[in-house]
Amino acid sequence: SSSPSTVAPALASCSAGDYLDTLAYGGSFACIQCPEGYYCLGGRDGYRPCPAGKYYSSPGADALSKCVDCPTGQYNPFDGKSACEPCPGGFACNSTSTKVICNAGKFSIVGADSCSDCPAGAFSSQGAWNCTLCPSGQECSSSGIIGDCSAGTFSKQGESTCSNCPSGTAAPAKSESCVTCPAGGSCTANGTSTKCDPGYFSNSGDGTCTKCGPGTYQPGT
Repeated sequence: SSSPSTVAPALASCSAGDYLDTLAYGGSFACIQCPEGYYCLGGRDGYRPCPAGKYYSSPGADALSKCVDCPTGQYNPFDGKSACEPCPGGFACNSTSTKVICNAGKFSIVGADSCSDCPAGAFSSQGAWNCTLCPSGQECSSSGIIGDCSAGTFSKQGESTCSNCPSGTAAPAKSESCVTCPAGGSCTANGTSTKCDPGYFSNSGDGTCTKCGPGTYQPGT
C-alpha cells in the first residue's frame, strides 16, 4: 500500500510490493511500499535494488522481473535506480550497465547505441562526438592526419589522399591546388620556374622547353 501499515510483531509479514520496516514508529513493525528502483518480495523481507543495467520507475515493485533493461542508447552503472542515463556523446550504450568509448575513426552522438564510422575524408580521435574533415594540402587516415602532400601533389579539404598535379601544372608541398606552368620556361614539380635557354620555347601549361623548329628562333634575354 502507499501508506505504512503497522502489524503486530508476532504477525509481522508484508504483502509483495511492500517491505517490513522494524525501525519505524518507535520500534513497532510497519509495512512500507517498495521505493522506486527497488523490488520487495513481501513477508519479512526488506527491499532489494534493481541491478545495474536495469531500472524501475514506479514504487511497489513486487518481483525482480519488474526491473527492466535500460532502453537502447541509455545505460545505468548503479544498483537501485529509477531511471537510466542517456549515453554520452563519444560512447555507445546498448541496454547495459556500462558505456563503451568509441575508437579512433568512429563517433557517436548523445543517446547512441553504437559508434559510427567517420565518412571518407574525415577523421576522429577516441571518444569523439563528431569527425573532422581532413585539411587541404594534407592526407589523413580515419584516425588522424598522416602528413603533408609532397611537392607536385595536392588535396582539397575533405580529401584523404593527395593527387598528382596534371601535366603542365605544379604545386609546392602542402598545396590545395596546382598552378599552370608559365610560358617561356620549364617548371619543377614544386612550381619553381626556369627560363628556357635561347633556341627553346614553351607555352603556358607546357611545363618543359621545346627546341625551336627549322627557320625559327627564340632569343634569350
